[in-house]
Amino acid sequence: MSFLKKFLFNLLIIFAFFSEVKEFAAIAAQSLPFEITARKIETFNNFKTIIASGDVIINNGQILIWAQEVKYEVDTEYAILIDFKIFDKVNHLIAYGDKGFLDVRNGELWADKIFIYLKKQGVRIKAWGFHKNALNEYTAKKALVTTCQLNCEKDRCSPPWSIVFHNFVLTAKGITTGDSTEIRIKKIPIFYLPKFVYLPKVNVPVSPVRKTGFLTPHIVHGSRLGFGFQLPFFWALTDQLDFTAAPLYFTKRGTLLDLENEFKFTEDIQGLLKFRYLKDKEITQYTSEEAKREKWWFVGKIDFLRRENIDAHLDWDIVSEKDFLQEFDVGDGSYSHARDLFLNRFNRDIEDKGQEYRISKFWIQYHKNSLYIKMESNYLDYHGSLNKDEILQPFLSFKLNFLPFKSFNSLITNFSLSYFYNYRKVGYYGHKVNSKMEV
Repeated sequence: MSFLKKFLFNLLIIFAFFSEVKEFAAIAAQSLPFEITARKIETFNNFKTIIASGDVIINNGQILIWAQEVKYEVDTEYAILIDFKIFDKVNHLIAYGDKGFLDVRNGELWADKIFIYLKKQGVRIKAWGFHKNALNEYTAKKALVTTCQLNCEKDRCSPPWSIVFHNFVLTAKGITTGDSTEIRIKKIPIFYLPKFVYLPKVNVPVSPVRKTGFLTPHIVHGSRLGFGFQLPFFWALTDQLDFTAAPLYFTKRGTLLDLENEFKFTEDIQGLLKFRYLKDKEITQYTSEEAKREKWWFVGKIDFLRRENIDAHLDWDIVSEKDFLQEFDVGDGSYSHARDLFLNRFNRDIEDKGQEYRISKFWIQYHKNSLYIKMESNYLDYHGSLNKDEILQPFLSFKLNFLPFKSFNSLITNFSLSYFYNYRKVGYYGHKVNSKMEV
């Protein structure tokens, strides 16, 4: 959750803007890809304390935080969240509670009472005395664990079955350990286990089992598109590999072809690729023979989890022209349908259809004990008014972080190193290195 550091700068930018320091705000806002909204923002102690209140939303595309109030201390980098909800798309997690205490430097979170939903495993946890450390491990003095529905927002935690733990621990391996006190049916304890127990990781299929055949047809109509009819065909080649072809015919624009490929070879390798293509037959007074009439969009995501502490991800998103996604947002392969599909399947979003650029990226991350390493490469598919050759491409970045650990004389130290290489065909480009050591 290191993005809250940038959240601080965004708050400063907003305050500076309303204080008519517009030049600084304009420069800083271009480099911060986060969206922040709040009904009220105040600063105290000469910008050392910042308070945002009233429907505070912090979003960076990977983690979204909603809270009634956020208090941030600049010197200590501590944040207090009041009536908060956290949507973590990377770790497939949803959490909410009354009050949370967040250490921005390493992402540690404390809460007296919190509800957690692990979407990928289908496990729901209500915890008291909760703590998430920098290695993404969860501990609690007491926890109620179940795979059934919970209504913990109103404190009605009585699912059909549940296990109550003391000294609860959830590790990155997906195995929960703790001192189990009881197994419940509704609120009634039926069995007691006084010793150490294990709750295995729960695996759920990516999608329901489907068979080869035609899917539900679609009928659309638009003043510029004409009448449209689509009949998707699903081909289940194997249990791990399938294809969907969905041609969509428009009376005014021709045939729009949608292709989709989904695979899950093992629990560690899965992906979803989508491609749509149209040779537009529309002819207007502005159409020239040199104008490109072939329109296409290719988008996909692939996950590769090599081991429990190393994983790789690929997001691909390129389009022939920006307006293609907005004008043809219809049918089985539409932008809106694809966005919902990727969010549900991978918990990762795609770029907005009206955005001037689309981001493709590949990244690998590794963590072990106090060490965290991430290498990432990005490509911006730009479709704005500027010269495409002058757009700065974030070609390569490398991040290394030693999370807080004890060194000589019992000192607590933290070290981070960041390297960036940016590229463009025209104009300045080059390297940048940042490092930070704390004791």
